[in-house]
Amino acid sequence: MAKNYLFCRKCPNPDNNENCKLLIGYKYENKMWDAEERQTFCKSCTFLGNRNPFFGKNHTEETKEAMSKIRIDLWESGVFDTPEVRFNMSQSHIGNKSTSGQELSIRRRFAIRKRMMGENNHFYGKNHTHESRKKISKSREGKYFGENNPFYGRKHLEETKELCREGALKSKGSGHGISGKYNGLHFRSTCELLFLKQNYTNTMVSAEAKGFRCEYIDSTGKLRYHYPDFVDGNVVYEIKPFGWERDSRCVDVPLKRKAAEKIITDKGFKYVFIEMKCISKSEVFALFAQGKIDLDTKWKKQYYEKLGVY
Repeated sequence: MAKNYLFCRKCPNPDNNENCKLLIGYKYENKMWDAEERQTFCKSCTFLGNRNPFFGKNHTEETKEAMSKIRIDLWESGVFDTPEVRFNMSQSHIGNKSTSGQELSIRRRFAIRKRMMGENNHFYGKNHTHESRKKISKSREGKYFGENNPFYGRKHLEETKELCREGALKSKGSGHGISGKYNGLHFRSTCELLFLKQNYTNTMVSAEAKGFRCEYIDSTGKLRYHYPDFVDGNVVYEIKPFGWERDSRCVDVPLKRKAAEKIITDKGFKYVFIEMKCISKSEVFALFAQGKIDLDTKWKKQYYEKLGVY
């Protein structure tokens, strides 16, 4: 880093390289003036674009396979699997070695982030196979057990527990999320799926398809529209998960319920509000595997990714 040298000069950076080192350090003054005269660049700029000897070229598939095989064989030989080597590798990643312990500037952080976003990320569009996940899981077995666990001997604060509880309710207790079809009827949550599984009849249809739109005023005073879930004969069903009262996203449910009950009763139908438990994702996937339900595209993809098909 330039700060370790007595003499420094600014890199010309002709290409506005985001990773430019900005300052180049020299041990001797004459070397600095010689470089200034020749307008040399920092290492990052020297090998940028057409100044890189490999610019515009690509490794053949055979070369890539050979390079990969050499690395795999070297790793499997156990050369790196020693306490000393692992310790040195760990130490080499502590701190920011590229800047000798200096904190990265916002500019550098943004450049690094941008370089790894979207299609620039080497893992973009890829997923770990089922076998890879098993290997990763196996490699971590026992590592965080007992005193090796960084949380060993510690306890969550009451505030933290409350935040965890709220997060759990948002992810599970709300009943939202997994969606698909059961015997042609669309469900938008696992509690709705469980209701259909236990109560489905050939005469049951979607309340939305029947036009049961209910107007209500939400907690902020805005006019909203709400559809119950299912209709069977003269009964209209509204399905919610157990514990919905503790879910911050369900603050308007009592208002929806009151408005829906009045509108539906006025139409000569019976309004029934039912609380059901939410079933797990693995149970839903098992029903899909058995051909008992169909899943929306998003959840089908997750199912096949879990099997390692994608």
